[in-house]
Amino acid sequence: MRGAGVTSLHLFCEHTASGKVLLGPATLLVLPQVVREPDVFVLPAGPVEEGPGGLILTRPRFVVEVASPLTRRIDLEDKAREYAQAGIPEYWVLDPDEPALYQHLLEEKGGYHRQRHTQGWVWSRALPGFGMQVTWMLPKPQMDLTSAWEALQRAQRE
Repeated sequence: MRGAGVTSLHLFCEHTASGKVLLGPATLLVLPQVVREPDVFVLPAGPVEEGPGGLILTRPRFVVEVASPLTRRIDLEDKAREYAQAGIPEYWVLDPDEPALYQHLLEEKGGYHRQRHTQGWVWSRALPGFGMQVTWMLPKPQMDLTSAWEALQRAQRE
């Protein structure tokens, strides 16, 4: 997630008190024996529980990873499985090489339902009212920050 995408997420969470946005290399205890450093994640509003060495123990509401050819399988398979087992409600994987955004939504029966988006708006279920255009998250976003924030506010009203 880049530029306007990250900043829009920060602005949204600050404006709505939806939680705290953190960027890697913050370390997160996902499962008892699994530690990850998500590219971007949102913790619930309120105190953050930390373990030894600053390890974050609080479960995120929302996680975003940016895939590369070397990490694509890990991001789409391994991390998706781990994040689902940890009960993280929503997980996005941005693949700038396709380009596509994979939205993983936690199902009641466990596991994620995955949707692939290549254009248009993607709306978060874990952060109601937050959404982004897929193009905002690509290496060369097609919109500046002010325009992105205004577009998000307009889309929320529609």
